[in-house]
Amino acid sequence: MDPVSNINSTGLPEHDSNGANEQVGNVAGAEEDAIPIVEERALGSKVLGIDLNLPIVEETSDVERVDLPDQAPVDVNAPPMRKSGDLSIELVRPMFRKLQNEAAKELRVSQTTLKMWCRIKGIKRWPYRILTSMDGLARNVEEYGMDSYLKVNGIHLTLSELEEKKRKFEEDPTTPIDDEIFLLRNYMCKRKSNKRRYVKHVQS
Repeated sequence: MDPVSNINSTGLPEHDSNGANEQVGNVAGAEEDAIPIVEERALGSKVLGIDLNLPIVEETSDVERVDLPDQAPVDVNAPPMRKSGDLSIELVRPMFRKLQNEAAKELRVSQTTLKMWCRIKGIKRWPYRILTSMDGLARNVEEYGMDSYLKVNGIHLTLSELEEKKRKFEEDPTTPIDDEIFLLRNYMCKRKSNKRRYVKHVQS
């Protein structure tokens, strides 16, 4: 085609629309042909996967190494752990005089298992503290005795009766504690505290 014939009346060269359309079509066709090839290469490449063969980082003198604590050795000959169904009141009763974590360790159960077993049996709290408190109460009664103030307020417990109530509670921790025992404990604690203050005042 003559280049002069492509100049229109405005003096600007005319573009061949047919040739441009053919070029655009060729480019679009080339892109369509290239897309599947790119997708096939992408799917077949290792870029989309996770390479677990990472390079090992060598230790440098600038990085301080932290040594992790050694794991506790596992005793292969240790007896297996018990389940809650393996526990009974006869097995657990001798442990009431110990802390709950110590009792669970000797019974070979977890503390959670022991707590769940106590709830199933109706034991709201582990009896260790109540038994310890009743032991101290018996010692205070033996030391200070029962005075008229307690009898006026309706507390007529004797030391033998207190020991009997403690024994029954130790046999069956679901047994409710009498209110007079709590009143007696509070009174004995106040009396012991007053005596301690008096002795401290005299010594000073």
